[in-house]
Amino acid sequence: TPGVIKTDMTNDYIENNSNNLLRPISMNRYGSMEEIANTVVFLSSKYADYINGENICVTGGKYLIQE
Repeated sequence: TPGVIKTDMTNDYIENNSNNLLRPISMNRYGSMEEIANTVVFLSSKYADYINGENICVTGGKYLIQE
């Protein structure tokens, strides 16, 4: 499950909602397409051959912060 990822498609939305989007992300930054791609590469590799039916959250710790 990707978190808030900066792409051409999401840039305008992120700019218009930046305050609300960054607040719940513990790493205090948006994710990149490369970080999602790295997860896909890992899941496609022999290192993930026993992972089955899981939801991998690539969110920068979204919602780990309690207010």
